[in-house]
Parts: sequence; structure tokens; C-alpha cells
Amino acid sequence: MIPSKQDKRWRELVLGKKDVKLEFLGLSLLLTRYRLKLSEATDEGEISRAIDEIHAYVTKYQALLQADLKKMF
Repeated sequence: MIPSKQDKRWRELVLGKKDVKLEFLGLSLLLTRYRLKLSEATDEGEISRAIDEIHAYVTKYQALLQADLKKMF
């Protein structure tokens, strides 16, 4: 099951506070892109948009991401 977007673990992942070795390349690239983009960000709106996009991606490809979801959460 995918946690809600309000779950603090999404924020930790997006901001790089929780490092996870992912198997699915697409998710790894998306997460890395946002980590780099948000490394200097303090705007909550930007962080929320990143969480929204990654959550949507994970929801769409949930069947392919089972191993990575276990690592992430």
C-alpha cells in the first residue's frame, strides 16, 4: 500500500533525509532530480509539488515498484 502524501516519509525521501537504493531506474531518476532541485529550496509549495508528482508516479507504476516500495516504506 502506498502511504498518503501527508506521510512524513515522503518528505524525508524527497529532501534526501532518507536514502534508499532503488531498483527501478525511472523512480530513481525522478527522485534524484527533485533532491537536486530542492537541495536549496525552502518553499513548501515546491516540496509539495515534488511529493505530488512522485506520489502520482508511484501510484501509476505501483505494480512494477513493489520491491522499491518495501525499501521506501
